[in-house]
Amino acid sequence: MFRTATFAAMILVAGTASAALTSNNPRFDGTLSVIGLKGPSCSQLAVAKKDSFQAVLRPRVPGTSSPDSLSIVLPRGAVLLEALGDGRFPGSNQPVKGSFIFDGLGGTTPAKTAISTQYTPATLAANTTEIFLGGAIRHFALPGCTVEIRGFFIKRP
Repeated sequence: MFRTATFAAMILVAGTASAALTSNNPRFDGTLSVIGLKGPSCSQLAVAKKDSFQAVLRPRVPGTSSPDSLSIVLPRGAVLLEALGDGRFPGSNQPVKGSFIFDGLGGTTPAKTAISTQYTPATLAANTTEIFLGGAIRHFALPGCTVEIRGFFIKRP
């Protein structure tokens, strides 16, 4: 329970303030699962392999201009991530900014936080209804911890 809450809190704050309230990107609701943890600092996270969390993905599609954002809800918090650079998550070591809140405390993700992911389908359109997301978040919440993730998202009407 504690590790679930910690992970969710880290995800929610990362993007909520900047992306979720101003995004013109379509909303996809889904589940994000942890499929692996790599690095010495991961033992300090309250997240384990096979944990799953409710999440919202807002990818940029043709006709929208906001950067990709991802929020993850945890039992006692949340994390929000927003794409920097080209504004998209897909790719290798894409820089992201993030915020989190957990147990009434807030913070930001480490400065070198980056995401390496792929969407399926690889090219998104305004009529895309389902997205699979796979990849990893490097320096997630703590320097030296990489969280491998997989998610499935369905577009809200």
